[in-house]
Amino acid sequence: KNDKIEVWFKQDDQFFTPHGHIGLSISSESIDNTALNHLLTSLLCELVSAELQEQLYSASIANSKFGIAQAIGSINIDVSGFSSGLPHLLKTVLQKLRTFVVDAQQFSIYLAKVERKIQSRRLETPIQRLYRQLSAINKVPAFDQDMLEEALKEVTLDGLQAHFESVLGRAYVKMLVSGNYTQSVALDTSNQVLDILQHQPTPRYLINAHRSLNIEPGYYVQNVPISDEKCLNSAVVSTFYCGSVSDTRDDVALQLLKTLAHNAFFSQLRTSEQLGYRVGARQDSTKNGKGMLIFALEGEANPVYVTLRIDQFICDYRKKLQEMTVEEFESSVQSLISLKQEKLKSIDGEFSRLWTHINLDKYMFYTLDKEVEQLKQLGKDDLLSFWDKYFNKDTAQSYTRLDMQMWSAKLWQPTPEEFEMYPSS
Repeated sequence: KNDKIEVWFKQDDQFFTPHGHIGLSISSESIDNTALNHLLTSLLCELVSAELQEQLYSASIANSKFGIAQAIGSINIDVSGFSSGLPHLLKTVLQKLRTFVVDAQQFSIYLAKVERKIQSRRLETPIQRLYRQLSAINKVPAFDQDMLEEALKEVTLDGLQAHFESVLGRAYVKMLVSGNYTQSVALDTSNQVLDILQHQPTPRYLINAHRSLNIEPGYYVQNVPISDEKCLNSAVVSTFYCGSVSDTRDDVALQLLKTLAHNAFFSQLRTSEQLGYRVGARQDSTKNGKGMLIFALEGEANPVYVTLRIDQFICDYRKKLQEMTVEEFESSVQSLISLKQEKLKSIDGEFSRLWTHINLDKYMFYTLDKEVEQLKQLGKDDLLSFWDKYFNKDTAQSYTRLDMQMWSAKLWQPTPEEFEMYPSS
């Protein structure tokens, strides 16, 4: 590791196949620090990938794969396949990236593609829009629809070429070499990366950090306007902030709770009450490490009524947890343990797990073993205590909840003037 690159290496010690997987993350201060640079980076990845598809067709026939994708604050490059040819494949991809010159005709074609991609967001379903809005709150930086459409007007061929030079001029590289390799091969490959990129080091503090808006305890409701006035559906996404993912005990309690609550929530609001078509619960986390349990529903029902039914479900579900038998609880715990102890089936699966930790600066490579230990110690009373601590508004000291509603155009809703005239208590 130095001021330009950090290299991680994991030799294959369980699959023993001639397979490898190499990941590269190029971080730079100008990748997505503005809406315009976000679009330019997206366009750059599209253009380079398209040109490489034709050049590397023979490699794809040999079952070697490559990918170039934009991530938060970085460009990620991924190559996998037969281990003997991967360093050369990575060299080809990086050389194309480093010497890339934007073609005017291709620029016009892929700019139109990016434009269609952005405009298509206005046709997303209400629940997709709400998830995107929630992601913008919990995983910053993010740019809304209007900002991206306005930035599109400023995208030019010369601007893209200049942005490309800026991104690779100063950067910091993370790299993971996994598979049928030796440590010396991994180091030689990293030296090859440095020789090709020839980038200057960039201070880590200049690179956009993964962060979230800090939501103070309380109950918040956000009304998100619908973009497609022909859409008949409304949606509600109710998010409870609970615990810390760095606290293994809290994290496994939330994972178990999500598994149990999803089935009950679907059964009650979809099967019994038939309030919506897309109903479910999911688990997520903010970039600053807060756990989230999210209840979502999309359908023709009034969002206020759906919110009231979610409230009632939350109130009633504690009783269901309390009435759960020891056998039912232990069976649910064991199912989650079995899922975590399931053996990886390929080097690609192992790479994906390791790369997630490295790319997010977590480095918690043995977290699964800790989670299994905590699950074995978790009892029903612990789960009830966790519920009371974060979901029961009468007992939770730091009750934090965000309800996002999107109203169908066919439903009447109060105007801002009416809200001012008749304020809620």
